[in-house]
Amino acid sequence: MAVLAADTGEPGTVRARAVRALGLIGAAGALPVVLAAARDPRGVVRARAAQALGAFAVPEAAEALGALAAGDADPDVARAAARALGRIGAPALPVLGGLAARPRPDGGPLMDDVVDALAECPGGAADAVLNRLVTDLPPGPARVRATGALSGRRVPEAVPALAALLLDDREYAGHADALRGLAAIGGEPATGHVLAYCRRFPERLETARGALGLLARRAPAS
Repeated sequence: MAVLAADTGEPGTVRARAVRALGLIGAAGALPVVLAAARDPRGVVRARAAQALGAFAVPEAAEALGALAAGDADPDVARAAARALGRIGAPALPVLGGLAARPRPDGGPLMDDVVDALAECPGGAADAVLNRLVTDLPPGPARVRATGALSGRRVPEAVPALAALLLDDREYAGHADALRGLAAIGGEPATGHVLAYCRRFPERLETARGALGLLARRAPAS
């Protein structure tokens, strides 16, 4: 299979299938072939190489995927690379942090994939990058997506960013996720931010319904 994937005389579709198979197998010895395929002039081969590299949880694979996500001319290849970084996990965090800090000018959908990849990565380093995205991204779908991902982490370090987002009406679409995240974290000051939001915006109780339900289930029985 590695010989077929590396044979530039074969049609691109044939080589792409071979590269995909190498990713499914995930044998360490296949990594150089898949890395070479990531530099192939054919977009279909690069896209399959990006998917396959997600099976190799090593820095070399993460760096190659980062290069594709940041600079490939084919947006489908770039997005496939960003999604594959999430499957690599911890070794991909430095690369994902770089992509989050320097988004492509054409990268609206790509940033969604970066956020999703970060959501798959465990640990405080991923929490910190998601926190930064919620704080620093301009209003828009990517920031809303980052809010949902950060809320799902349920870490106390997320409280300031989620609470600040509730004060930004330009990002109203992310308020429900932020409220649920704060309620899931629980304790003070997270719960206080949820209740303050409800007092400030009594007409938005539907937005806060999920968060209030979480708080009600947690409240001690009288």
